[in-house]
Amino acid sequence: MKRFYLLALAATLAFTGCKKDDGDPRPENLTIEKTEYALDAVEERTATVAFTAAADWTLSVVYDDAESSADWLSVTPMSGTAGEQTVELSAACNTHTASRTAFVDVVCGEQQVRLTVTQTAASDATDFTAQFDEAFAKELQKQGIIADADNITPEDMEKIAAITSLDVAGSYDNPGTLTSLRGIEYFESLTFLKCDFNQLTSLDVRANTALTELYCHENQLTSLDVRANTALTYLYCGSNQLTSLDVSANTALTYLSCSSNSLTTLDISANTALTFLMCESNQLTELNVSANTALTQLLCGSNQLTSLDVSRNTALTGLWCYDNQLTTLDVSANTALTYLYCHSNQLTTLDVSANTALTYLRCDSNQLTSLDVSRNTALTHLSCDSNQLESLDVSANTALTQLWCYDNQLTSLDVSANTKLVTLSCDNNPGDGESKFPITAWFDTKPENLTVSQTSWTYGGKTITIDFRKAE
Repeated sequence: MKRFYLLALAATLAFTGCKKDDGDPRPENLTIEKTEYALDAVEERTATVAFTAAADWTLSVVYDDAESSADWLSVTPMSGTAGEQTVELSAACNTHTASRTAFVDVVCGEQQVRLTVTQTAASDATDFTAQFDEAFAKELQKQGIIADADNITPEDMEKIAAITSLDVAGSYDNPGTLTSLRGIEYFESLTFLKCDFNQLTSLDVRANTALTELYCHENQLTSLDVRANTALTYLYCGSNQLTSLDVSANTALTYLSCSSNSLTTLDISANTALTFLMCESNQLTELNVSANTALTQLLCGSNQLTSLDVSRNTALTGLWCYDNQLTTLDVSANTALTYLYCHSNQLTTLDVSANTALTYLRCDSNQLTSLDVSRNTALTHLSCDSNQLESLDVSANTALTQLWCYDNQLTSLDVSANTKLVTLSCDNNPGDGESKFPITAWFDTKPENLTVSQTSWTYGGKTITIDFRKAE
């Protein structure tokens, strides 16, 4: 009786929502021609609703009985603006022998239209086994999730629907052989999915709306749609063949790794919660991180960036922007930086006076003519080789253990204060031109654990040596 009343009410609301009495002065804000939708139990479980709204609109889902409180129907998006709109209906797999009904209320201004969505029941003839990739099903059997990969039962499906974590990953040393995860859509409660180091060419996680962590790196994916996975906080999809990646709907993301793909653009303006971003080894020509003020680690090396503005990323502790085409880099606002890798760019100047917490600095293979590290007293590693430096003062850097400053135009180098050095590479290779003066490195005593890449070499017919002797 209750269901009959609700259905009658739904029909009445749908009718009055789409039409108004001639004497009703209210404008018609919603135009929806189709208000009833039928979805299958297993296969055809999606539908598209098209309508026109005269203003901003919202929707909500109402179920016809308490048994349906498991939220089997998902609707995307849940709100929008004026104009022609489309909404996607997606039902979970129905393994029960009874059909079920849900209602979608669309509200625009003072007008409401109710949509009725009915999903058919599963039958004895329903072939659940055919819904799964054969190799994937065997892996599920191997893990004890299902009893028989050749005969997946309704009971198996109920168990699958309740699973929250699934790991079918291979490893670097022992890659997996899965080429498809067809059937993953039935893992409706899944929050954690690890399928990296396989041979996947496609991955459909649109039905896995509860996902918070997805690890699918080291596969052969050419596309990845995560727009429905709005709960994602961790996304690792590096080392695939992606040419685009839309994360605009993933506003909860804190970790994003999409390195080693073929991305030409990456819009992360909506991902304001990001603390870690790795997008190295792509084809990015620009990267706007101004909205990502929570970032602590930014790895964007080996791209085609000509500029990078990190002035608003004051929480950064690590910046890897090497192997780009940067001509300038302002890190004056990044006072928390401990790691800065900006080598292999086209920098002519680099001011690190504000970065007093730096421990690692790589600025080699640029066009620097000077480098002041007097305020970077925490430095343990400094690589400034392959520049045009004529002098280098490391007297304040007493924590240095490794120093690379070769291939510059240095005429002298005093490392008498750097008693913790274990690696020193400072041989000059000035190229064509007149011979440079010998580089002399002074130590009170040569440390026993000091490794020097070269203590003597020949240039222009002259032998140049590093002379270890006690400073006067």
